[in-house]
Amino acid sequence: MHRFLTGEGFREAVKNAEAVSASLPPFRFDCRILLNEPLKGMGMRDAFDGQAADFPRLGHSTPGNPVMAEALH
Repeated sequence: MHRFLTGEGFREAVKNAEAVSASLPPFRFDCRILLNEPLKGMGMRDAFDGQAADFPRLGHSTPGNPVMAEALH
């Protein structure tokens, strides 16, 4: 399997790919994962900071500009 984890390995694996039909039965998946800390760890600190957040395309308001309180997956 490790040999497919390169660009060339992937290209070789899909070179002769064929279309198939697949289906899944109806199901419900309920999972909420809070992504605040992982996103902050990747450099998105300002988005969660009411003083530093800068989302001008979302609008402006007198009490304060838009800021992210939670990011959920």
